[in-house]
Amino acid sequence: VTAVLALRILVQIPAAMEAAETTMSAGFGPGYAALRGDPASSRPAQPAPISARAVLFGLSLPPVHVSASVPMFTIAGQTLHADIYHAVSVTPPAAATASARASAQPIVLAIHGGSWRSGSRTEAETCHRALAASGFVVVAIDYRLAPQFQFPAQLEDVRAALAWVRAHAHEYGGDPNRIALLGRSAGAQLALLAAFENPAGVRCAVGFYSPVDFTIGYREPSDPDPLDARAVFRAFLGGTPDDHPDLYRAASPIEAAARAHLPTLLIYGGRDHLVELRFGLALAERLRLHGTPVALLGISWSEHAFDLIPHGLGGQLTLHHLRRFLHAQLLP
Repeated sequence: VTAVLALRILVQIPAAMEAAETTMSAGFGPGYAALRGDPASSRPAQPAPISARAVLFGLSLPPVHVSASVPMFTIAGQTLHADIYHAVSVTPPAAATASARASAQPIVLAIHGGSWRSGSRTEAETCHRALAASGFVVVAIDYRLAPQFQFPAQLEDVRAALAWVRAHAHEYGGDPNRIALLGRSAGAQLALLAAFENPAGVRCAVGFYSPVDFTIGYREPSDPDPLDARAVFRAFLGGTPDDHPDLYRAASPIEAAARAHLPTLLIYGGRDHLVELRFGLALAERLRLHGTPVALLGISWSEHAFDLIPHGLGGQLTLHHLRRFLHAQLLP
């Protein structure tokens, strides 16, 4: 039975790789397509999307430097920290020299999931290391958690973290004018909302299985509903859509799509029972309607948080296109 189930996924791989390539090139144009390994391109070619060796033995990554538990700021009595992944060893603040500024690398601000009530900045550490090895400075941040702190406290923390990153980027070899916002699940909702405000220095956004429409999410939860979505929304927003209709709209990325202009990559699992693919499709359609460059990768066999197994088939495929997307949007 296990072999049959595995075979059902394996036979989907060639079509999935072709569909992902088509979707990404259609969404982001020839600058993205050139990263397949065109010798005429000045940007680094990417490895194959999926490696059988990686599936069996894990990702092979070069060592990177990690500045762990860096304090960013204190708010409401809580000190929020960041873990910073970078390929080049730096000694803050001495690294903020003219030479360091000239060789500064793009930054990925990473926001963890956990239904806004749990989770840790150490989530997806292997992905962060892979991105750092690919030429990015990854800043994985804390934010205040529900139900003690309710929305928009979390979004305020992301804004403050972004300001901190812009102020301290050069200390870690980063470029404050080339930033991507990336989040997973609850963190994706925060990343998209912050990116759709078009803040200074931010060039693009990535959302893995983001909640999109809180009102519909509350009224039409998934079936089965393993986390009790309505209880999660009430803890995050302090009540129901009838209690706080304006707050539910303000927390919904789909309501902010009209002001979004930055290239946006959306990634969902086709078998996700926490945040269904239908929400990502609705957001992608709304973004296109308003002229925002967008692509949605739907991994048909995958559940929620599938990419946290980065050497898995879905994890490898999305990491491949994540790297290429970030290179296309952030490299000179």
